[in-house]
Amino acid sequence: MGDGSEQMNSNPDQHVTPPAHRGRRIASSLTDALGMFAVVAGVVCLLVLSFVGSRSAASSTVRSALDSADVRRAIAEELVNKLEEGGDNGQKIVIHAAHSKVVDAVEASLSESKLRDTAANAAGTIYGVYVEGKPPATVALQIFADAAFKAIELADPSIPPGASPRLDPLDIARSDGSPDLASIRSLIRLVPWMVLAGGVILLAISWFLSSAPRWRKMRRLGIRIFVNGAVLIVVAYAMRSISIGDDSSSRIAEALVSFATGRLIMWSIVVAVVGAVVALVGGIMNRRVTSKHTASV
Repeated sequence: MGDGSEQMNSNPDQHVTPPAHRGRRIASSLTDALGMFAVVAGVVCLLVLSFVGSRSAASSTVRSALDSADVRRAIAEELVNKLEEGGDNGQKIVIHAAHSKVVDAVEASLSESKLRDTAANAAGTIYGVYVEGKPPATVALQIFADAAFKAIELADPSIPPGASPRLDPLDIARSDGSPDLASIRSLIRLVPWMVLAGGVILLAISWFLSSAPRWRKMRRLGIRIFVNGAVLIVVAYAMRSISIGDDSSSRIAEALVSFATGRLIMWSIVVAVVGAVVALVGGIMNRRVTSKHTASV
């Protein structure tokens, strides 16, 4: 019986992985998983900063958001409801035209470049006060009410002219004892790059720890990048399918989520394509090297 076990162990076709190689393989797998997670987390954080990482980014985000028909539609619904309820002076508007027709007209008015620029400037002002510590300021809202009322007048001529509700300016000021968001923002700006750099370092360590041929490692890396890109796409579409509520404010939130995930989907597609190209190149080169080795043997 002992002879049989010795014969089995002496079988030249049986390969036993040495403990050192096994430990190296485990370390390579762990650093690879952590590195890929860090890279994906860094990319997502950079995506978030692309929306609100600076005053100009916040203004650009608002301007881009108003380019989305879903966002304009949700805001138009909210404006029409507010105008029907009355503005700050309680002056209600009785609309006889179909609600959908009025909302369509208001939505079209929100696509004007003047209103988009005004909204973007308002976002920059709010960002400057709350995040950058700028002095208190006011944001005029009447221009939006007037534009909406003008659109409603065109949709429903029975409304008397000059009956636009008045909206008081919005006072923007930081409360006493509020945190220093400027310092927090500076730190937050560094975090994504640190996480991304750490992920790249871990992937490099995993690359050198792996005992697989170079082109096979490249193929595996490409596959992992592609899978993570695909996962982000699935997550983005799952976020879009979540229903927040039926009121107009919830519809605005859902439209903004759809707008934000649209950029996430675009970034994720780029990541997935890069991963697919890397995996394809690695697979082709690995096959060529394997074929040459087989031919030489």
